[in-house]
Amino acid sequence: MKIVMISNFFNHHQQPLSDALSHSADEYLFISTSPIPQERLELGYREPEASYILKVLSDEDRAYAMRKVDEADVAIIGSAPESYIRGRLSQKKLTFRYSERPLRKPHESWKYPIRLIRWRRNNPVGAPLYLLCAGAYTAGDFARFGLFGGKAYRWGYFPETRRYADIDALMNTKERCSLLWVGRFLRWKHPETAIYAADILRKRGYDFTLTMIGDGEMLPAIRDLIAEYGLADRVRLIGALPYDRVRAYMERSEIFLFTSDQREGWGAVLNEAMNSACAVIVSDRIGSVPYLIQDGVNGMTVECCDAGALADKIGYLMTHTPERRSLSAGAYRTVIDCWNADTAAERLIALCDYLLSGRDTNGLYDDGPCSKAPLLTDG
Repeated sequence: MKIVMISNFFNHHQQPLSDALSHSADEYLFISTSPIPQERLELGYREPEASYILKVLSDEDRAYAMRKVDEADVAIIGSAPESYIRGRLSQKKLTFRYSERPLRKPHESWKYPIRLIRWRRNNPVGAPLYLLCAGAYTAGDFARFGLFGGKAYRWGYFPETRRYADIDALMNTKERCSLLWVGRFLRWKHPETAIYAADILRKRGYDFTLTMIGDGEMLPAIRDLIAEYGLADRVRLIGALPYDRVRAYMERSEIFLFTSDQREGWGAVLNEAMNSACAVIVSDRIGSVPYLIQDGVNGMTVECCDAGALADKIGYLMTHTPERRSLSAGAYRTVIDCWNADTAAERLIALCDYLLSGRDTNGLYDDGPCSKAPLLTDG
């Protein structure tokens, strides 16, 4: 099977899946249509080198890439020009759209008519075009426009998976009552919720440290909040760090906080924190949460921006060690057993085999990558 993936740029989050596909498929090619933006490079993104990567740097590169797309048995398109797949769609060749949710901002209904026309044109209903949902709300968003009915599958992002010889030993080395928040300091990631929760916990007499890693427009306001609430001895602002150093913080932190709203289409830091055996407490609006988290089994969910509920659950986990360790172990097993690049690649190839041969994919997988995506809405 020849598989080609087209996206804007290649980065370390995409490499594990691409490595797995390159080992499993007869031929695999990743077409990178643009360089990594400078702001991403400053956040620690790197552009790995691999034999299966084709960087489109010239008209000649683009012509070759288009030819490879047309020749492939399966094409997967992410954030890339539509021109790459128009030929395939007209020839009715198997194609997947790899997408986070398209309707992240509320109260934009005035854009719906324009989107309806454009999306219906780019996603012809009768074509063998399917949706890989990088987020639990993706299928529901597209369904509002009458698209991908019965043709949407659970998917996501699959960053590096680390397998530890002794997960209990890893949990034993974690710093007691250590909280971690990682992300860009943007309004829709709501770093202030973590600060409000920290203030509640301090007032209740809890002993803890909160480490916040990242940079962004809200960082000065967060510094001011820390000073206003007298949390300088509890909250550490580290700044942006390379990926490996972030993972090191995850490995030694007990509890991971993820506070974004619905504009977080997926959130690969959740995969990484779960793989690092953190007990995770997450906002219910984040795209990856309904796919990855079973509340009370491998993590805890809270209503977005509810600092009081967040503080309650942090306090519970800090004072209930067996329950916290159970969630941590459950989070780790979720990534190791199911939500990882090797499993995703194996399942994708099986799904493609079914679709190429005209077989019914209902029941192929009950959960996890390549299972049918339910139509979820977040109100």
